[in-house]
Amino acid sequence: MELELRHMELVCSIHEAGSLSRAARRLGVSQPALTAALHRIERAAGGRLFDRSRQGIAPTDLGQFLLIRARPLIHEVKELTTAVRQRAEKG
Repeated sequence: MELELRHMELVCSIHEAGSLSRAARRLGVSQPALTAALHRIERAAGGRLFDRSRQGIAPTDLGQFLLIRARPLIHEVKELTTAVRQRAEKG
């Protein structure tokens, strides 16, 4: 499995929420489903992206690397999507 934009968005959402349970509530999914998705993403990435504790989660070095690279990509894709749609509307 390759990393996809939706995977990067999910990792960013988890980081911003600070815990898997808060992220699951914000995303409208169950915590077990989110945990399973994160495990699949971690397998695709080749390592753990977050250290988990009772206090919440913190990105590992690999997770921090992904977050730093993913945020600009997500922003760029959103801008591209907007630009393409605007151009399509103009005909």
